[in-house]
Amino acid sequence: MDADRTTIDAALFEGMFVRAVRPDPSFAAELKDLGFDLARMQPRYPVKVWRQSLEAARRRFFGERPEEKGYRALGNLFVEGYFETIIGRILAIPLSLVPVDKVIMRIPKTWQTARADIQIDPPVKEGPQKWRLTFRDPHPVPGFFAGVVEGASRRTRVKQGVNVDIERLGPEGFDLVIWW
Repeated sequence: MDADRTTIDAALFEGMFVRAVRPDPSFAAELKDLGFDLARMQPRYPVKVWRQSLEAARRRFFGERPEEKGYRALGNLFVEGYFETIIGRILAIPLSLVPVDKVIMRIPKTWQTARADIQIDPPVKEGPQKWRLTFRDPHPVPGFFAGVVEGASRRTRVKQGVNVDIERLGPEGFDLVIWW
């Protein structure tokens, strides 16, 4: 899919750039140059704008870390902001009520609503507390997704959170292996 035509929900931008990182004027100007104007939020944005904005945030807030670790930290940060949005508050309710296995089973459907260009195969259970998710993503940011899963997992019954390994990384996708 074309990153200029494929769009994602503005709730992701709100979670990251309104709630989580709260840009100062210089970062807000940089985001505006990339296509996201904090003062004039749109309902949807091109995936390209999301990717470029994430990269700008990673460099700004976690630029001293290796790229994957910076994106992972950004994903963890994003979760906190996203759960402050209306949609995030609704999604957060079942996290603490249902078993982690059920939460993992819902990941493909949940993420599909925000980014229709991502294809996530049904999760595969590899052991008693181990799952594999295969992402086909034309604009992969596996470290960010790993951080999102880590951050969201701390709101589940697994209070210490889960471990997330990135495997089979390629230009068209990746696997996340989730275990606890």
